[in-house]
Amino acid sequence: MASLAAAAAHIAANPGAGLHVLANGLLAGACGDKAWVRAYWSHGRLLARAARAGWLPADRAPLPFPV
Repeated sequence: MASLAAAAAHIAANPGAGLHVLANGLLAGACGDKAWVRAYWSHGRLLARAARAGWLPADRAPLPFPV
């Protein structure tokens, strides 16, 4: 869900941009790193049963975009 929220925020910030521009911009930023979520969620929280069942807010730092 966090990756979808990041993509939605990136699309909203770049209205009218082509798909390739959006994809390149998203991947060039922090979200291009497959481990980007670890800056916001601890390992234990990511693997928690509650996280697999639904949304848990970030426990390390607030996300830089709305969810």
